[in-house]
Amino acid sequence: MQKMSIAIPEGFDYLKESLNNNEVLIRDVFRLKVENWVKFRHAIGVGTETFHLKGPNVSNEAKDAYLSLGKCHYEVICSLGYTYKAFHDAHIENPFICEKAIKEFYFHGGVLLDILSRIVFVINVSDSHSSKNKNGIYDKHLIDRGALLNKKYKAHIPDYEQFLGNRLIQELVNVRNSMAHYWRIPNKDNSLWPRSELKKTKAFAWPYDEVDFHTYTDWQPIGRIMKEHFTELESVQNEIFGLLIRDIPKFEKNIGAIIT
Repeated sequence: MQKMSIAIPEGFDYLKESLNNNEVLIRDVFRLKVENWVKFRHAIGVGTETFHLKGPNVSNEAKDAYLSLGKCHYEVICSLGYTYKAFHDAHIENPFICEKAIKEFYFHGGVLLDILSRIVFVINVSDSHSSKNKNGIYDKHLIDRGALLNKKYKAHIPDYEQFLGNRLIQELVNVRNSMAHYWRIPNKDNSLWPRSELKKTKAFAWPYDEVDFHTYTDWQPIGRIMKEHFTELESVQNEIFGLLIRDIPKFEKNIGAIIT
C-alpha cells in the first residue's frame, strides 16, 4: 500500500493534539476512545480547507469530496459525545428525562453510524467523488450505513463489514429505526426491554390493549442493553478510523490529488 501524504509521525501523542472545545470535552473529560479519530484528523489535514489538496488539475468534485471528510469526521466525533452524554442522562431518576435520553442515545448512535459510513464510502469507492444517482444528486451526499452495506459496494469495503454489520450494531440500528418510524418500545417494571424482539420487531405491541405484548420474553435491563450498545459503538468507530487511515492513499489515487 502506498504511503499517505501526511504521515503520522512516530511517537504521535493524540492527547497533545490541539482540538476545539467539543473535541477536548470528548477526549479529555469523557475520555472516550478517539485515538484513531485524532490520527485520521491529522492525516487529512483536518479537512476544512481545500488548499491541502495538491495536483495538476484538482476538480471541484475532488475538493467537495475532501471537504466531506472534514465535515463528516467532526459530526462523527460529536455524535459519539452526544451518545455518551445521553447514556448517562438515561440513568437520571426523572422518568421524562430518562425516556428522552434513551431516544436521543439511539438517534445519535444512528447518526454516527450513517455519517461514518459516508466517510468509508468517500475513501474507498473509486468513483465516490463523482458518482450521481438518477436524479443527478451526488451519491456521497446520500449514502448511509444501509446503502453502504448493499451488495453494490461490498467489494469495496470487505474489511469494514465486520464492524458496521455485526450483531450488536445491527441491534442498535433496529432500535433506532423502530423509535424513529414507529412508537416506543414497551418496557416491564420501567426498566426492562424484551431483548429478543429488538432484533426482529419494528412496530411493537402496545402494552395496554394488544395481546402480542404478553408473548414477549427475554426481558433484560435497558441500562445493560444500552451499555453494550455504547461499548460496541465506541469500539467500532475507533477500529474503522484505524482502517480509514490505512486507506487514505486510495482516496488520493481516486481523486488524482494528494493531501499536504
